[in-house]
Amino acid sequence: MKLTNIKFLAKGHRSTVYTARYNGKIVAVKERRKDIDVSQHILNEGRILKILNKHRIGPKLYYYDKDKLVMEYVNGSRILDWIEKNKSKAKIRKVIIELLKQCRIMDKLGIEKMEMHKPVKHVIIGKRITLIDFERARKRKHPRNVTQLCQFFFRIKVMKRDIEILKRYKKNQTDKNFNVIVIDNNSEPDQKAILKNYRTEETNIIFIENDK
Repeated sequence: MKLTNIKFLAKGHRSTVYTARYNGKIVAVKERRKDIDVSQHILNEGRILKILNKHRIGPKLYYYDKDKLVMEYVNGSRILDWIEKNKSKAKIRKVIIELLKQCRIMDKLGIEKMEMHKPVKHVIIGKRITLIDFERARKRKHPRNVTQLCQFFFRIKVMKRDIEILKRYKKNQTDKNFNVIVIDNNSEPDQKAILKNYRTEETNIIFIENDK
């Protein structure tokens, strides 16, 4: 493939990232470091992205081999920077729910991203909400994407803490148990009933109130 206007962007532990132009579009090129053998990480990320792109998760993949990945360049703000700039609870709630839904899809696909408990550099919010950097992702029988992301949201205090609901989901990863996590005031009546069934005096439901 022909890449033009190649510019250095960043250097990581396993790869160097450039921007370039491909077919008139700005793309990101992740190239493996030559001084260490990380070809399997590059190949793994390509395979994972190929699966996830079918579900509109991750940057669009254009090409990959053992030496490099060529994918959509994602422009936007990292999640903590975005939250600091946006004081609207409704907007923050929308982002939280979208990220949890993407994590739910990965759980159902049996793919664990491995870094959702600290996704500070792995969530870009721009025209859309995009998860990036899947080189450590792997297939797993019981992925922990949803539970890890909730733990992150607990720590930064944008989600009400309820460990019991996460335990239920972790033990039985059903749509019903997931809906309890993401439910809001716009939910369908049957989902509201689920929320009511889980509400107790002792616990705070993972639930972000709508703005008045």
